[in-house]
Amino acid sequence: MRRLLMLLWWVAWVPRAWPQAEANSHTWLLLALRLDHGPRYSLLNEANFRRRLAFDRWQQLLLRPYVVYSLRPGLEVGLGYSYYRTWPYGRFFRPAPVPEHHAFAHMGLQHRPEGLERLSFQHRYRVERRWIGRLAEAEPDRWTVADWQLAWRLRYRLLSEYRLGTGWSVGAYAELFLDLDAPFGTRGVNQARAAGYLMRQLGPHLAAQAGYLHQWINRPPAAWESNATFNLALFYRLQTLNTISQAQDSKL
Repeated sequence: MRRLLMLLWWVAWVPRAWPQAEANSHTWLLLALRLDHGPRYSLLNEANFRRRLAFDRWQQLLLRPYVVYSLRPGLEVGLGYSYYRTWPYGRFFRPAPVPEHHAFAHMGLQHRPEGLERLSFQHRYRVERRWIGRLAEAEPDRWTVADWQLAWRLRYRLLSEYRLGTGWSVGAYAELFLDLDAPFGTRGVNQARAAGYLMRQLGPHLAAQAGYLHQWINRPPAAWESNATFNLALFYRLQTLNTISQAQDSKL
């Protein structure tokens, strides 16, 4: 818990070292599907619909399929792909939507403090190879992707969740994004997030989540974008027939 509080404090403090550039308000909707195949392999797919607060204009579309492999209870590794499409919004104007592709690998660790079985901590480490579209005006008011800028980025997220009982849980997390290259003019902290949420288990396969996330994005040379974001999410988890059969055999 101390580590999470320190990371939340640091994430909130970092942007204060630079002048605030602009404040925006957004609503993000996440639909996530997980298909477990056997005790170790899982296939996941996420669709993120990120819109303005009133949900009337696009901010960003994110699609992320990936596969994870459980090395042991509480430790998993994964490989995947992400597609981003970011529309013009706010003061940092883009003339047209910008596409971006990621290939990524991650490792996830989970543990529970001794004597506190309802409390869990999750650490996620992710490295991303990014292909960022560069726009060029082919004709007046018609923009196309002229080429792709390549960059590496590291992400670290610390999440804590507490089960309240009867299907309810609360959680909080903080995440840092670190640019290893300088795709936007500077290395170092590219983005920081801090969030809290309330989750409800709606059945054996379905869960719903609502929460608030604050996002800071570094806008060189000396400015930050500050985004207040309302989050809604639905998580659906299934098992293949092979997984169900193995679970039944283990009970015989």
